[in-house]
Amino acid sequence: VIVGAGTVIADNPRLTTRDVPGANPVRVVIDPRRRVPLASGVLNDAIAPTYLLHGSSQLSDSAPLATAAEYLSVGLHGNDMPCQDIIDVLKYRGLCRLFVEGGGTTVSRFFNENALHQLQIAAAPLLVGDGRPALQLPGAISMQQAHRPPHKIYRMGEDILWDFNLRTVSSLDQQATEDSSQGSGSLVAAVERLY
Repeated sequence: VIVGAGTVIADNPRLTTRDVPGANPVRVVIDPRRRVPLASGVLNDAIAPTYLLHGSSQLSDSAPLATAAEYLSVGLHGNDMPCQDIIDVLKYRGLCRLFVEGGGTTVSRFFNENALHQLQIAAAPLLVGDGRPALQLPGAISMQQAHRPPHKIYRMGEDILWDFNLRTVSSLDQQATEDSSQGSGSLVAAVERLY
């Protein structure tokens, strides 16, 4: 289960299995600039294997380390780690099935870099008001160019879950782009045909 530094700083999550039987997942914290406090529970509780991914220039020999986390260096491009580099580092460690839990910035980066196969968005009947955006995407120029991946809808009591299949999104977007060069009529036909 993967989270960004902001989620650990704001929520100090445990990222463990609690309400159902089963083993705890391997926990991964993406922290390019080493902002996560060393006292964070996820770095010290030793309940499950934990990796902290940091920028290669952010760890010196004298830097203090958390007691129960393994530090993995990932190259930075600007201030961020490319999602494919994160995936490659984790795959090398034998982690081939990844769940990007959050927060919104982390999930958005994986989405925008076409690194997600599935996206689940849950909505509750709550009016929260201003807050952190959950999913941040570049705005579509028109509704015809908006993402509309295949999906299923599940009810969870009063909550609703949209389960999007993103495995086909990049190929659908590419087809729509190619069709748009032939005129808007082709784009509409492609959207109706593919979705």
